Amino acid sequence: MRSGHVHVKVPASAANLGPGFDCLGLALSLYLELTVEPLDGQGPHELVLEGEGAGTLPRDESNLLLKTLLEACTEHGFVPPRLRVKVVNAIPLRRGLGSSAAAFVAGRAAGHALGGAPLDRDGLLEEGLQYEGHADNVAPSLMGGFTVVYRYGDDIAWERLEPPPGVVAVVAVPAFELSTKRSRAALPDMVSREDAVHALSHTALAVAAVATGHPELLGRAMEDRLHEPYRAPLVPGFEAVRHAATAAGALGASLSGAGPSVVALSLRSATSDVAAAMTQAWKDVGVDSRALILDIEPKGLLVEPQDGIAQSMDRESA
Repeated sequence: MRSGHVHVKVPASAANLGPGFDCLGLALSLYLELTVEPLDGQGPHELVLEGEGAGTLPRDESNLLLKTLLEACTEHGFVPPRLRVKVVNAIPLRRGLGSSAAAFVAGRAAGHALGGAPLDRDGLLEEGLQYEGHADNVAPSLMGGFTVVYRYGDDIAWERLEPPPGVVAVVAVPAFELSTKRSRAALPDMVSREDAVHALSHTALAVAAVATGHPELLGRAMEDRLHEPYRAPLVPGFEAVRHAATAAGALGASLSGAGPSVVALSLRSATSDVAAAMTQAWKDVGVDSRALILDIEPKGLLVEPQDGIAQSMDRESA
């Protein structure tokens, strides 16, 4: 497009969903939005931040989003004019909701669009894998819905499923942060064969529950022995919050990604009870939290060039 105008919208994501470590993900109706427009005159690019992280994130080219945007432009041989980059972010940082993946996707997608390149979902997924080391958050942010991401030889690939109708996410977000690096450091290098088989069977059950439209199976499917037991000590009250969610009517609950947020999948009719139970369970152990009732975002990444023609990352537009 080689223009200074572009608008990008990227959803948050909940990864793993229990046993689907580094392979399952779900897009959520919570967004990072990015608008780019040219500025007159000389000087540095202007980065405007609103919402989550606005008071703490850098506003220069060390910012992940601006850095990746400019890098993508450079890869296409495009030196952008002075830009005004406005970011409105509703995704909490360091809470297991894919905030860094969303920022990376937004920056790269905007840079590719500014450089005149067409949207390439598989290319962006590969770029996300190189950046994050895993793509379970990147895939749902790109594709929307329920995603399975996997390695095929040296390649990264994905499949997308429509979530069961009527299923929404209740996300309990605690007041404390937990970095992915620290959460991953808690994991063992090896697990028992029994725990590996448990993870395989329950991940398969989660996919079957979504693919066949049987959400009642998600409660069993989201039970995990692969990573959650090792991360639980880093998330005070996790087990109480998870049990409170299911006792209040949730289909199933798990850590969202590396945590510390807990995501419960629920029928819409039960969401108020589930949200209240989860926040109360955290309050009982002295942790402040907030509950977000979110739809499962169906479209994933959306890019609107200057001509106003929106392009979503689906198989037809790639």
